[in-house]
This record gives sequence, C-alpha cells and structure tokens, in this order.
Amino acid sequence: MYGIKQYTASYKKSLFKIKELCDSLGENDKAPESSLSLIYKALVKGSYAYPVDGLELIKHLRSCHLKYADKKVLNLLDKEFVEDNTGRYIRSLEDRELQLFDSLKHLNNDFRLAKEQQNILKNKCEDIKKDLEKKHQQEILELEKKHQQEILELKKKKTPTGDDDVDSLKGQIKTLKNKLFYCYIFLLFVLIAIGGAVVYYLTNRMKNDNYKIIK
Repeated sequence: MYGIKQYTASYKKSLFKIKELCDSLGENDKAPESSLSLIYKALVKGSYAYPVDGLELIKHLRSCHLKYADKKVLNLLDKEFVEDNTGRYIRSLEDRELQLFDSLKHLNNDFRLAKEQQNILKNKCEDIKKDLEKKHQQEILELEKKHQQEILELKKKKTPTGDDDVDSLKGQIKTLKNKLFYCYIFLLFVLIAIGGAVVYYLTNRMKNDNYKIIK
C-alpha cells in the first residue's frame, strides 16, 4: 500500500505526463480544449487506486496546491469511500492510465490521418493546377507563334485584310488568358471546399471521441 507521499507523487506525475502529451501536439494539431478537459477530469476522478480507509489521504491532497476543479473532484471521492464497503481499491491506477493514454493515442492518430489526407488532396490540386497552366501556356505559345507567322505572311503579301486577321488572333489569345484566369478561381473554390470537408470531418471525429470518453 502506498503512503501519502507516494500517492501524491503519482498523482502529480500523471498530470505532468498529460501536460507533456498535450504540449507535444503541434500548434495546428492541438486537441480541442473540450476533449482535453474531459480526459483530464476522468484522470483526476478515477485514475488512482485509493484505499477505502484513505480519507486522510484525500484530506492531505486537498491541502496541496490544487486547482479548484481538482478539489471539487476530490470532494466527490468522499462519497465513493463511504459507499464502498469491500475494503479494496476503488480503481486500478495502471488500467485507468492505459485507457487515458490509449484515448490520446487514438486522438493523435486521427489528427495524423486527417493531415495526411489533406496533404494528398492538396498535392492533387497542385498537379491539376500545373497541368492546366501547362496546357493553356502551350496553347498561348502556339497561338502567338501562329500570330507571328501570319504577321510575316501579311507583311509579305501586303494585303489590306491583314489587320483583321491580326485582330482576330489577338482576340483568341485574350480569350484563352481569360479562361486561364477563371481556372485559377475554380481551383481556389476547390481548395476552400476541401478545407471545409476536413474541418467537418475533424469536428465530427472530436464529438465522437468526447462521447466515448464521457461514456
């Protein structure tokens, strides 16, 4: 059976482990505060193996420098001690910690998979953009080349209709450039739609994780 000092050390050590895991998440990959709050409360409320005759231990922990929410949870443990007449530990520290770290592991995996999917979609969009740019640039170069050839032919022939043909080719080039501009706008909307889909997926995933943890 642990003494008061050992229980207090285990309590604080586990809290620091959770803090390290949360801090290790990237700025854009950090779990929502609501999910972390549920995990934290579950740890404080049920992670530690307190003996039935450990009311003195709870009083000792309450005298430590704990947050108000932590003290409130310790007050709830008083009732559990009174109702437990088995003389055994209320919960297993090891099992509860494993559940906690498993939840965090799945949470990190969800972020990693979502980020990989986002990168795949982003790369596909970049490839499509490059293909469109290459295709339209090639068409523009061909038209400009044809335009130059026709100008040379018109100069040689010195026909009065040459100016009309030149204006027609300029109009075609302008039309193709306009098409390229609209393609850029279309790709922008595609990227916005993909970002929205990823946010929607992550939001639903977080809700499911919160429900599982609460359950």
